[in-house]
Amino acid sequence: MTDEITTPAAEPPKRRWSRRLIAYITVAVLVVAGGVTAAVVAVQRAEAAETDRLCTEALEAGAEQAAASAQQLAKADEALVAVEDTALPDTDGWKSNPYAERPAAEAVQDNPETDEDETVPARPSGAEHIKAVQDARGALAEIQIPETCDTREEAAEITSLADDTAAAVTDLETAVTALTEDFATFQEEEKTRIAAELEAKRKAEEEAARKAAEEAARKAAEEEAARRAAEEAARQQQYSGGGSSGGGWTGGGSNGGGGGSHAVPAPAPAPLPPPGGGGGSVGPRNGGNGCRTVDANGGLIPCG
Repeated sequence: MTDEITTPAAEPPKRRWSRRLIAYITVAVLVVAGGVTAAVVAVQRAEAAETDRLCTEALEAGAEQAAASAQQLAKADEALVAVEDTALPDTDGWKSNPYAERPAAEAVQDNPETDEDETVPARPSGAEHIKAVQDARGALAEIQIPETCDTREEAAEITSLADDTAAAVTDLETAVTALTEDFATFQEEEKTRIAAELEAKRKAEEEAARKAAEEAARKAAEEEAARRAAEEAARQQQYSGGGSSGGGWTGGGSNGGGGGSHAVPAPAPAPLPPPGGGGGSVGPRNGGNGCRTVDANGGLIPCG
């Protein structure tokens, strides 16, 4: 039997990395790592830029709405002060009733007897208009928009507040417009009312003056009539007194009857004597001493 001599199989030689290869691998790893880092940095920079953009837009919108808010708040304050004034423009110092006391008006529906649209909406009272402006003003004044922004969350909050401010500005503007328009209408209505009252007062004064003049004329006429009546009575009394001052006569009765006497009635006034002539005389009836003469006033007086 033949002895076989076996030799162990030779092991493959170990692969040894060369320094150059290791260097290449190292460089590659570094390049890859650097690329990842650069990508991360780029993403971070992009995110920061987007944040800056969002903040810039939000701050610009916030600043714009803040300015609009301040302007509208000032208009509301002016309107609230204006409606407290009772002086009516373009008048001679007329004063209106307080606007806050202006009552509300109910709606007027269509007139069924006509084809025309006569619907008039209900009108709030002056106090309701004032309160609407005050409430809208308070809601707008409560919104405070930040002036700084560092994150996207802050940018979103500022943008939301800007939108809320824009809506509140619109609400306040609507309320102020309604208030100022209604106040202008109220002032015109007050002018019409006061003008009517003044016209009625003027007519009443004219009527009172007319009645006073009529009453004065009536009293003057009565006084004149009384004066004339008194003069006439005095004249009649003078005539009566003159006629009874000795106008009697005495004579014998007819057919031998007994004598008798009676007073002669007062004669009618005699005409004035002609110029230059003496006073005339009226002889007694049937003799006697009943002589009368005419005085300067045309009355009769006893002769002598």
